[in-house]
Formats: sequence, C-alpha cells, structure tokens
Amino acid sequence: MIRQLLVILFLSLFALKASAQSDTLVTRKSERIPCKITEIGEDEIKYKKANNLEGPVYSTHKNKLREMIFANGTRELITQDEMAVDQKSTPELLNETRAFKVEPFTPFMNHICVGYEQMLKVGTNVEVKLGYIYNGLNTNFNSGIYSYNRNRVYGIGGYAKGGIKFMLGQDFVMRGMRYAHPLKGRYVRFDVDFVSVKYSGVSRYLYSPYYSPSNQPVSTDITNMSGGIFITYGRQFVLGDILTLDYYVGIGGAVQNTKYSNPAYTQNGSYPYRDYNYYYFAHTMIGNTFATTFGLSIGYIAKGKTKTVEPKRPVPAANKQQ
Repeated sequence: MIRQLLVILFLSLFALKASAQSDTLVTRKSERIPCKITEIGEDEIKYKKANNLEGPVYSTHKNKLREMIFANGTRELITQDEMAVDQKSTPELLNETRAFKVEPFTPFMNHICVGYEQMLKVGTNVEVKLGYIYNGLNTNFNSGIYSYNRNRVYGIGGYAKGGIKFMLGQDFVMRGMRYAHPLKGRYVRFDVDFVSVKYSGVSRYLYSPYYSPSNQPVSTDITNMSGGIFITYGRQFVLGDILTLDYYVGIGGAVQNTKYSNPAYTQNGSYPYRDYNYYYFAHTMIGNTFATTFGLSIGYIAKGKTKTVEPKRPVPAANKQQ
C-alpha cells in the first residue's frame, strides 16, 4: 500500500514538473494547449504536445493564437493580422466591397454626377455613374446657346456611363498571403456612355443675301446626343477604411448627333447653319470622332454582410509530408 502511494506521488510530481517545464499556447477562444514550442515562423508556430514529446509536430497559424507562455514564465502576445487569409474571424476582403460616390467638382461644369462601385470578384469591379445636366449651374462655363435677342437658353439632360474595372495591383505588398483591399489601387476600366441634352426654344433670324428687317425669328428645340467607348486609366485611394479618392483619365471614340424640331432653323440662305456643342458632360469631343474623359470622385465605403473564410485545421507535420 505504501509502495503504491509512493508510485502515485512520484508520477504526480513528475507530471507537475513536466507541466511546469512545458510551454503553453493560448488561443483566441481562451483554450490553453500545453506543449513544447519547436519553431516560431513568420506565420505559423510549430509545437509538440506536452504529453507526447516524442510524437508528431503540429502547426497552427499565429492569427488563431492570442498568447505564448514559455516554460520560464515569459509571455508573448501575438498581434492579430486583420488581413490574413486563414483567420477564421476575419471578414472576407475586410467586408468593404462597395462604395457610393460623387464627383465634387462637376457642379462647376454644369452637371451633377453620382456613382456606385461593386466588387464582382477579387481584382474585378463594376462601376456605374449617372449624371444630371443643367448648364445654368455655372453661367461662366459652357453656358447654353444664345438666341437672337442674346438671351441664353440652358440645356437640360442627363447621361449614364459604366464599365468593368480591372485592378492592376496595390500600392504596397504585405509579406505572406494577404487579402488586398478590393477598392484600392491602380486600374484600367473599359467604359461606355450615352448623353442627351435638350435646349428648348432657341431662336434666330434667317438672314438672306437681301436681308429685310421684316424677317421673323425662327424658333426650334435642339437636342444634342452622343455616345462613346473609352479605355480609362485611374488610381483609387482608400482613406481610413471609410472614404475613397479616385482620379481617372481616358481616351476613346464617340459619335454625336444634333436634332432640330424645326428644320427651317438650320437654313441661312443657301447655307446650312448648326449649333455645335462639343462638351457632352460625360466626355469631351475632340474633332468628329475622337473623345476624352476625365474626373475625380470621392466615395463612402459601405459595410456589407460579414463573410468569413474558414481556415485549414492544424495538420501534423508528418501528415503534411505525405
């Protein structure tokens, strides 16, 4: 009986000593893993279980751990990497995959533009913009068409534009596997747009080679329309995970058409007369078919529903080699 008690006591002391000399991993769920840490890597920690030091080597990602407690009592906190791929609690792509935008300087150019951007998949986004046109907002810029009495007629209309955005890469690279912010970086976007602006009640005299004061002015409505295809290069910044700041410039081709409700308005004796307006708000014509587009926008990053990525479970090193 005394011999059995001595054996139990000896085993207990041995287990207590082994436990005191073992390391401990503390998970983010406050679970404690007695072990012997064999390697601390950049992303992973390898260890052997305290009750089987001759057994296989296990590994776990640092983002699953909160703290390491070494056998000598030293503690080391593990900083969580919020962008790690295999962190179970990290929202996929930081949960920031869409933004609502405005172009703040467009009112100075007689239109108001709002937009929306949404990630389709990693590296590919879709962006659409809608614009309201009234070129009486700023009478010093593209301020309508003059009638015969020198009164200005302001155009009213709108436009729609959109395209697929391909991200070219981020402004910095983090070591190891990481998610990059889906709204940040340089990009190439392929755009299409359509614009329509109407000027109502534009008047002019029909001057003839033998002008007579009795000539009466002719009035018409003028509708300018244009559509184009563009390739656009831009760069978008993310400010504090709240705002986006985006600037872009693009070139492409466009077609334009002007319609008059009163065909007589276009006649000047035997010569045709037209009011050309090469600025179409969504783009600017240069010549008859070449066009350019540019802008700067500010956006608010909307938080979506949380999506998580399940990490791989720790696998014994022996199994990894198979």
